[in-house]
Amino acid sequence: MSGPSGTSRGQSLQDRPRGGLGLVLLARDPRPGEVKTRLAADLGPERAAQLYRCFLHDTLAAASRTEARVFIAWAGASASSPAWLSEACPGAEAFPQEGDDLGARMVAAATRARGRGCERVVVIGSDSPSLPSSRIAAAARRLGRADVVLGPTRDGGYYLIAARAVEARLFAGVAWSSADALRQTRANAERLGLRVELLPGWYDVDTADDLRFLDAHLRALEARGLPMPCPHTGRALPGLTRGGGPPRIGIVIPALNEEASIARVLDDLPRGLATEVVVVDNGSTDGTAEVARAHGACVVSEPERGYGVACQAGIAALDRPDLIVFLDGDYSDHAEEMDRVVAPIVEGRADLVVGSRLTGRREPGSLPAQSVFGNWVSSRLLWHLYRRRATDLGPFRAIRADALMELGMADRAFGWTMEMQAKAARAGLRTVEVPVSYRRRIGESKITGTLSGSVKAGVAIIGMALKTLAWRPDRFD
Repeated sequence: MSGPSGTSRGQSLQDRPRGGLGLVLLARDPRPGEVKTRLAADLGPERAAQLYRCFLHDTLAAASRTEARVFIAWAGASASSPAWLSEACPGAEAFPQEGDDLGARMVAAATRARGRGCERVVVIGSDSPSLPSSRIAAAARRLGRADVVLGPTRDGGYYLIAARAVEARLFAGVAWSSADALRQTRANAERLGLRVELLPGWYDVDTADDLRFLDAHLRALEARGLPMPCPHTGRALPGLTRGGGPPRIGIVIPALNEEASIARVLDDLPRGLATEVVVVDNGSTDGTAEVARAHGACVVSEPERGYGVACQAGIAALDRPDLIVFLDGDYSDHAEEMDRVVAPIVEGRADLVVGSRLTGRREPGSLPAQSVFGNWVSSRLLWHLYRRRATDLGPFRAIRADALMELGMADRAFGWTMEMQAKAARAGLRTVEVPVSYRRRIGESKITGTLSGSVKAGVAIIGMALKTLAWRPDRFD
């Protein structure tokens, strides 16, 4: 692992090309009472400031491992950043922040970087110390086909913005530090006729809950044998986080015309186990949404048809869970067995758990022959392509929220479950299968209920298995 001043391929920052990519870090003087004020409510101002200093060290270490010229836009008592930051990232160029709000400061900083010869600019904050440097490289690559690239955070903001030109109109009316910041920035970009792409989501650290999430993620990475992405922060964490009780569990249930079944699914969920339940109405023409609301679920509408797009809409609607459970809304899954599905994650033994209908109790006729055959083919593909043993691509599954962020799920249709399991294998996630019961669904299957649906699903699953061979997981180094 490179130290804070390490660079990729042995190239120093001073030796890098004067044009090309510029990376701007927005940073503040870590003075007690002026930084991480929400964390300071739990840790105290001194410890919060010390932790923020660790964030800066680790963020600059990640920056130094990119091919970009690094700039530090500094806000502090002095006009320039302190010597210890220059030591953390030798060759980084510093200048003071300018502007009345975050948008104005980003515009001014990006303009400075462009004025120093950078054709493309990536701006990041200092609240995501575990952010992989590969995300910065991915943003730069996407600028080849997009005008603006945004990296969403799970609180509705963003950890990164990349553009060839960052202009003030992009941030007009954006409510900073709100759950609408990403949506408003994206809407502005689209109104300006700019092509926008989103990176996979990540998380920043503003509150004690965020700090526990970071700590849990770092421990999970360690269990997978991966290097610590933020060593300064990692060394500072012991004693700063306190047990926050049971994990926050979010449940996502995609539903299309499930009026006759959705109430039974919701009523069977184990009481007290879930933090929140989101039903995604994927274009229903019946009373699915009304019934789901009457039985306590949050309902979001996603008119674009597709299993993957419905799952993505459900994930976006959750309020910062620690782990996420997916199950179907047609009453084929036994919702009351959710404790069995989440147990390996809660106990720290797994990152992804897939409920296997093939090894569990199945009601006769619940899985048609084409489904059994399709699962057999999928299992062979996972073994031969990824050396990952599996018996099923079942919809009843649970995954750590941080692990899901690493996977950068993209499929919008039938390939979603294969994508998750194939990427999990590539990323080295600890995957466990548990037997689950399965019954005849209420109503007709949207996939295996017709020959054409089965063929489309099969083609999508096989295509996804092959496509994921080209996918590269985040680099934690």
